[in-house]
Amino acid sequence: MGKEEAQNLLLGHIQAYQAYHSQKETMTWAVATLFVAAAAVLLGTDPFWAHWNCIAFISFLLLLLATGIAAFLLLKVQFARRRSSSHFFSACVNTVTRWVKNDPSDADLEPTLIAEFGKSGELAPAALAKEFKEIDSAPNRNVWWDKVLTYVVMSLWGIGALVKVALTWKGTW
Repeated sequence: MGKEEAQNLLLGHIQAYQAYHSQKETMTWAVATLFVAAAAVLLGTDPFWAHWNCIAFISFLLLLLATGIAAFLLLKVQFARRRSSSHFFSACVNTVTRWVKNDPSDADLEPTLIAEFGKSGELAPAALAKEFKEIDSAPNRNVWWDKVLTYVVMSLWGIGALVKVALTWKGTW
């Protein structure tokens, strides 16, 4: 593989992972928005569950808890994939930028498995694999405030909704 083919490969990766990152971002914000909207509906609704019997009420509470846990787990996965695709995108940009000035060596082009990437890893030129590992393993000095704030906002709304549901139940045991 020559310099031009290697650069084209990385440019293709850049486009693909930019789109993948955007998809993960969209999914993350959609889940967070739906979660907060659902909590807001529970907070603003007359408590239709107030006179349910114990089994129905506990089932409803368990459903709410399971839904909340699933939403947080989905967000955790989406944020991790978004971070990983961002690192891969950056590694591609850095590598192709270096190759604009300096031709890649045969060792740079050697197919190398990036085991940390994806479910079963991905083959990539050695230079790209090395760059990705450096970026991905660097201590994260920057807190992803969007992630932290999303978890905080979702937690507050979710706790508020659960408290309302629990305090407004008037059914019998």
